Amino acid sequence: MSKIFVGQTKLKITLALAADITGYQTCEIRYTKPDGTRGSFTAVVEDENPGVISYDLSTNVLDIPGRWAFWARITYIDGRISIGKADYLTISPEGAINS
Repeated sequence: MSKIFVGQTKLKITLALAADITGYQTCEIRYTKPDGTRGSFTAVVEDENPGVISYDLSTNVLDIPGRWAFWARITYIDGRISIGKADYLTISPEGAINS
């Protein structure tokens, strides 16, 4: 994967959950920034089985460099909730070569 930089908005975040999410009501990709700030995106379901979700960045959310955590939170029609394991991405300062 190529580097991801602060301020980058041409990026699609995809999580492969390796689980059947058929019967979902809402899907989110949640994140924690390196400073501890948390947030979420409403995800698009690309494949219910094996559970592939994504979000196309369109705004400058990636606003600080460092290690970011991204994970899925799925709410099903019957009210049950599934929470996925975090995946981590390092967001580099713009123009960085070795970070």
